[in-house]
Amino acid sequence: MVPAAWIAASLQPSIAVGNGPFRYGRHWWGGMLPRDGRDLAWTAGVGYGGQRLFIVPELDLAVVFTAGAYGGDNYAVVRTEFALFRQIVAAA
Repeated sequence: MVPAAWIAASLQPSIAVGNGPFRYGRHWWGGMLPRDGRDLAWTAGVGYGGQRLFIVPELDLAVVFTAGAYGGDNYAVVRTEFALFRQIVAAA
């Protein structure tokens, strides 16, 4: 079993990324999404080819994407997944 304290520590951001709301730490990405007039924190595990695990603790929500965008430009897949994630959070 993985200790809860280790999980909590591993999800803490280490650095800010760019000028936006994104952050990174210990192989986890994070950010904020607006919903109902407030910002919700999300954390994501990002894998090769479009594999994504998004977690929104405040909504008790986990969203998983699997894709096969291996090699070449997979930015279209990344943009599509994030757009779908935003729609799911808005509807949750």
